[in-house]
Amino acid sequence: MDISDEQKNVMINNSLPHGRSILVALCIFCILLITISMAAAAVSQVQVSPEDPVVGDEITVSGMAAPNEKIDTSVTFSNTVSPTNGEYTYRVGNIDIPSKGSNSFSVTGTPVKDMWISVKLYGLVPLTVSKDASGTTAKISQSNVPGGTHKITIGGLADTSSDVDLTIKATLGIEADPSGHFTYTYDTSSIPAGDFQLMVGGNSQTIALKEPDSDSSSTPESSSGSSSGGNNGGGGGSSGEANSIIDVVESKSYRMVAGTPVTFEFSEHDNPLVYINLTTKKTKYSVPVRIEILSDTSTFVDTPADGTIYRNLNIWIGYEGFATPANIQEASIVFGVEEQWLAEHGIDPSRIVLMHYDMDNDSWEPLSTKMIDSDNTHIYYMANTLSFSPFAIIAIDEESVMDSDPETPISSTIPNGTDGTEDSGSEPSSVPISNTLIMIFGLVAVTLLAGIIRGRRQR
Repeated sequence: MDISDEQKNVMINNSLPHGRSILVALCIFCILLITISMAAAAVSQVQVSPEDPVVGDEITVSGMAAPNEKIDTSVTFSNTVSPTNGEYTYRVGNIDIPSKGSNSFSVTGTPVKDMWISVKLYGLVPLTVSKDASGTTAKISQSNVPGGTHKITIGGLADTSSDVDLTIKATLGIEADPSGHFTYTYDTSSIPAGDFQLMVGGNSQTIALKEPDSDSSSTPESSSGSSSGGNNGGGGGSSGEANSIIDVVESKSYRMVAGTPVTFEFSEHDNPLVYINLTTKKTKYSVPVRIEILSDTSTFVDTPADGTIYRNLNIWIGYEGFATPANIQEASIVFGVEEQWLAEHGIDPSRIVLMHYDMDNDSWEPLSTKMIDSDNTHIYYMANTLSFSPFAIIAIDEESVMDSDPETPISSTIPNGTDGTEDSGSEPSSVPISNTLIMIFGLVAVTLLAGIIRGRRQR
């Protein structure tokens, strides 16, 4: 069939719009592919080490990006908290926030009626933020938190008696170097064992954080003086304590470097311990700490501690034979006491003392205990020790007269009048007698010296 030139021109003109549409669509598609490829290539070669981290490890994240590119990173994890008397509390612990780069964090809780978050930078007044729930979910977000080590506590009223699910997300902006390489570390001490989500510049990874490995075959020994308690990090009762009185078991295990302090943090709601600071004289790959919160006096103990008992507990450090002065340079225990319990029992906070059971001498000994902090629900104390075995957190009776030695002066422990007040029925101590004799001899010496001076003047 013959087609005239005019018909050809009409056909060509009619086909041009459709051809242009196809061409434009192809161009847009290519641009999108290039854009996606460039975005995907912006952050690449992301590596996370160690491959099988345990709670307490520092995770190192590294990779490549564009030179000097700013990269958003985030860590998201969840934890379940059981409410007590309608309230839930979760101590996240000490969080190190870099002073450089943008940062933010958010906490979501459900089912709850409300939520509060207390963020305390060491030496400053705590910042507390609260919010009512929308339905049964509450969410609090905070950005541009000042750099430093923060102690974070989360709490509020539960909506029901069921467990509260908390989701915590922390974000941090980092920057690649001029060659495009970036690296940063994240301390997992505040993250519970389980899966958590790591996001680096749009690249998402699920990290399986494991409980520290521990040996369940050893048992604790006497832990006083040069024979401190060996222990294990196994299941409840494996220390030799009676299973029937163990309410809570919490275990941690960290790598120890000689002369470098390590903090073992604890987060179980019914565990009054916040953390234990431990410095060893030797480097060990893994040192376990096992905490047993007891419903009654430990079966390793002959008699209960004398006073109003807040908690009985066992603390075992290291494997058998490790926790001795030959291996431990210093250790401090930080614990909390509920303000509600103090109020219900009419106890002044200054009367709280951590007692340690000397298993060699079968006797309780007070540790020097200092009040160091407080928040909305607890008052926190610190005590120093090199011995680990049974302990008791008690309130000493106001009329009690507790013997002290140079290492555990009760005068420094109880500053508000419970010490230094002499019992009228007790015998005078050697210190007042010595002071009196010194004063008498001093007066005699001054009198004699004055007589000598007068004699010389008369001459």
